[in-house]
Amino acid sequence: IVLKNKYLKELKRYIKLFETPVVIVDGVKKEAPKNLLKERKELLEFLLNWKKAWENSIKDINTYFSFYSKNLITPYGDYEKWKKYKLRITRKKTWIKISLDDIQILKDGRFNLFGYKNIYAISFLQHYRSNNYNSTDRKVLYIVNENGKWKILAEEILLENK
Repeated sequence: IVLKNKYLKELKRYIKLFETPVVIVDGVKKEAPKNLLKERKELLEFLLNWKKAWENSIKDINTYFSFYSKNLITPYGDYEKWKKYKLRITRKKTWIKISLDDIQILKDGRFNLFGYKNIYAISFLQHYRSNNYNSTDRKVLYIVNENGKWKILAEEILLENK
């Protein structure tokens, strides 16, 4: 992407490195505001329930796992390998506390990835604390709807601030 310097200078005050999402599209589709509000409310509720399930994963890890798609894309391998990894690190925890700030939701309906028509990206600042690890990171969850249920297809850390 190329911008003339004068335009970049105008945009500079709105751009934060590693935090400002860049969305490139061929066109924009208008959506009814009530549909957007309904989706946003559902996705925020999903996010808060996922956070709560993660905090309680020491006692009930299967509820936490239920938030993830079986088609999960991770650096640890497929869904089953990721589950083994999560089980291993969760066994070392005695407590987990998470808070979320600066939540942003983007929808991309252009892709047909793994048969999903719409992918939602939920970006937030995550403050993670546990008995053996602390971090504050910019995280993105990629959410899809599978048979009427929201599921996490992938997640990534955009900016690590341990």
